[in-house]
Amino acid sequence: MTYRRYAAERIGASLAVLFLAASLVYVIFHVVGPGGAVPRIDPTTKDGPAQLARLHHYEHESYGDFLWKLVGHGSLGRSIYDGDDVTAETLREAPVTLSLAGGAVVFALLVGVPLGIVWARFRRAGRVTVAPLASVALLASPAWFTIWVLYFNYEIGEPLPYGYCGLFSSTKGCGGPVDWTYHLTLPSIALGLVLAAVYAGVIRRLLSYIGRAETKDKARRKAAIAFGKLVVRNLSWLIGATFFAESFLAVPGLDGALRAYGEPAVDEAILIVATMTAVGLSLAVDLVAARFLPDWRVNEFQPQRLASGPDSSARAMSGV
Repeated sequence: MTYRRYAAERIGASLAVLFLAASLVYVIFHVVGPGGAVPRIDPTTKDGPAQLARLHHYEHESYGDFLWKLVGHGSLGRSIYDGDDVTAETLREAPVTLSLAGGAVVFALLVGVPLGIVWARFRRAGRVTVAPLASVALLASPAWFTIWVLYFNYEIGEPLPYGYCGLFSSTKGCGGPVDWTYHLTLPSIALGLVLAAVYAGVIRRLLSYIGRAETKDKARRKAAIAFGKLVVRNLSWLIGATFFAESFLAVPGLDGALRAYGEPAVDEAILIVATMTAVGLSLAVDLVAARFLPDWRVNEFQPQRLASGPDSSARAMSGV
């Protein structure tokens, strides 16, 4: 497949996903209804009539106006309560969520890849050490790990702080690359433990595939590309999974904006931004990688097909 054709297909598929996501958001918020917005509006106050007018406009916004606002003007809408454009506020919180997702992937790679190598090199030892740990991690969830990591950190005297420090900005003595990394460590561990188990199993399968292949160089290239695609998809998925961790660990990302405003216009904007970020990130990585790695464009090679035999895809992904 040529690069132009691959790029056209990926861009077309990404636009289709964004269109379907925007359509679903419209149905949920404008057709089904904004839900809890009305009780917070008091018509007897000074701003009450203006808020009711904005709520009425929001509830009766047509699908065409919704898409034109989003695509033609690049606007995510206006707040029902104060009339401000929510685009800037939502986009300001998106990098925080992306930092948390990226930190989880980095932690998973640092832990899962070495464990997978040990598991592949020392099979018997791996079966009694790495395999049980991976099985337990895969049965849990990021929400479960977030609670237990937070509790364990508290019991040992909270050596790892949580919250958020800006990467470049500094507020109240907290900021810069060192503080940014230090405060992201605990959330990254909580979110990355499940992925570390997945990566350990996948690495074991990949190394097993390379060991049985006749052409080692080609097998290594295919394995690296398959693993790279898996990591990219995980990063996109984690953008949504970070919301729970943000709530428990006081990270002011998209979930913080969701809870701070508590109105349908902002909720709608956050869903759209989270979807656009995940799809856009995956598309960008695919296009750049496919430009320099032609094998990246081939979709037939998948992790669940690495091992011979009737293994299911879930078993092949976990390596258990």
